[in-house]
Amino acid sequence: MSRQDSWQPFTSLPDYTARLSAALLNHLPPGWKGRVLEVGCASGHCIFHLADLLPDSEFIGVDISDANINAARRRLAVSPHRARIRFEHADYRQWQDGKFDLIYSWCVLHFIPGSSAALFAKLTADLKDSGLLFYTLPYVCLFNHTLSAVRKVCRATRFLGLDPVFFALARLICRGQVSEERLRERIEYMYLPAHHADGPALRKHLRELHLAEVAREAQPHASAAALKLRFFVLRKSDSNRGPNMNKIEKLESILLPRDTAAPPRADYVGEEKKSYDPQRLGQRFPRLYGLIKTLIGPTVSGQPWHAHVPDVTEHVVLNLGAGTTNLHPHMLNVDFVGFPNIDIVADLADPLPIRSQSVDAVVSISVFEHLQNPARVAAEVARILKPGGIFYLATPFQYPFHGAPRDFTRWTLPGLSNLLGPQFEIIASGSRGGPMGVIILALAHAVAQVACFGSAFGYSLVNYSMLGLLSPLKYLDLIFARLPFSTVLCTAYHLTARKRRAAPGYTETTKAA
Repeated sequence: MSRQDSWQPFTSLPDYTARLSAALLNHLPPGWKGRVLEVGCASGHCIFHLADLLPDSEFIGVDISDANINAARRRLAVSPHRARIRFEHADYRQWQDGKFDLIYSWCVLHFIPGSSAALFAKLTADLKDSGLLFYTLPYVCLFNHTLSAVRKVCRATRFLGLDPVFFALARLICRGQVSEERLRERIEYMYLPAHHADGPALRKHLRELHLAEVAREAQPHASAAALKLRFFVLRKSDSNRGPNMNKIEKLESILLPRDTAAPPRADYVGEEKKSYDPQRLGQRFPRLYGLIKTLIGPTVSGQPWHAHVPDVTEHVVLNLGAGTTNLHPHMLNVDFVGFPNIDIVADLADPLPIRSQSVDAVVSISVFEHLQNPARVAAEVARILKPGGIFYLATPFQYPFHGAPRDFTRWTLPGLSNLLGPQFEIIASGSRGGPMGVIILALAHAVAQVACFGSAFGYSLVNYSMLGLLSPLKYLDLIFARLPFSTVLCTAYHLTARKRRAAPGYTETTKAA
């Protein structure tokens, strides 16, 4: 920390400032106003940009570098927003100025020394109840561990004159896309390891602080010399209520009144179980079916459904078409069959018995291919999601016919985007599984066709035996998923979309609002 007062000003890149400001505004309602703090404001570019977009808000920027603050104050002197912006030269850990409606920090928190518990306790204390915390943070992975270790070694050997070497490497990597002045500003940061990283331990501590995760998004990797980051949005729970909603409270908050909703679950279960195919292993032995599917299923993905879905404990999240799966104990499961794990029994062919704009996120895995009218269901998802709500959708691509009880459709990624329409913004997409999964399926079904001798039982027996034999090869797809063109040939796709706060030409339609 002792060197920082001598640092030259650090200037945010314009496109980076605009992109992160847009991400922040996407989680604020129209006309939002409040007291805003930026931790590590550098020379103030982001604050000035946000001041244009939030004309009724007050802004304070804190930075430990006097050079940064002096540069920000010089610009403030000629700014039309100078009456509602203030810059402070201080170490945030010891700084106090009341509570804020919104605190944000871009690419700074992980450079602040000390424990993660102390840092986030300070941020929580500075937030008002229901206040929002936006920040970027590196996450636990081999690349970030390695880069942090390299930075520590470089810090210890800086006396050897490494600055010119880093500058030459930076020029080579950026190839003229960043000015030399900006590259020189960033040399100092090449010697700073990350003190904090997103991982299970930090998330547990955030829950203890009653900070509920609203969103989590991967950020584009800037270069081989930069840490891989995620963007987070957290909300502080009100002090007069517990942080968690149980399932009953969640159901009460979203279900339509009895006279407009579907019949309650108890009226459904017996009838549906009788009419549903009793031979399905998934219905009769759900845990065994889940285990077998995990072991011999050809699809493996390094992109879990919860990568962008807000904290299920704190938010209303639906698993649409859950079947016998139970992704999270606090998730509400929806299906047209009354399995023991199902919380809302509803036929997806009908309007869902759920209030408009009442759900924070929807997860649907391997369901849409079974829908006769998937566009209508996508519109229903848009209806029940709150503005800014998340929809995680996974569907098969190069995958055999599997009627359960019907199988209608396959999509490409552009096809999925077109299916969701203008009311959604795509924030992430990619492959689930890869070429090895496709090869496993092709070989298993080819051998089964030849060796079954026309017997349906023989076909299933040979097919599943081959899938089990070839299944270890699917883990090679974790490597293929990181290579270019990974979405050209794969067993399935995943797509994460955010409901726009206002889509051109889009109006929500609902059977019962």
